[in-house]
Amino acid sequence: MLPAETRAPTLRILLAEDEIDCTKIIQGVLEKLGYTVTCCTDGSDALNALKNLPFDLAILDIKMPKINGVEIVKIVQELNKNLPIILMSGLSKDEIAGILSQLSTPKLYCISKPILIIDLIKKIDSIFGFNRPKDFFK
Repeated sequence: MLPAETRAPTLRILLAEDEIDCTKIIQGVLEKLGYTVTCCTDGSDALNALKNLPFDLAILDIKMPKINGVEIVKIVQELNKNLPIILMSGLSKDEIAGILSQLSTPKLYCISKPILIIDLIKKIDSIFGFNRPKDFFK
């Protein structure tokens, strides 16, 4: 467990990613930071989780089996417009810009694959206003 001063307040995070190795790595890091992580490997399971469980943040792969991340975002817009969503994508910047222009979610963010864990942590910290010690990322 990380020292208390390096952990941010507990968040309930939905992680929807169909690449199992990627899921395990991200889940492991987020749990070490003190977050509660619910993992789903397809869009249908992710949507069910979002409808039935409270989350502070959703991290979604854009391309997933059954229902993709973009479709989930469109549905979440109707369920909970205030839920911050981080989309993960291996698409080009132009493709991502095209997708984001179709969505009107106020708290929608995107990070590129392959994911750098440091970038993901910084994005979460930025969304929630968490401040870590300057040497945390060294």
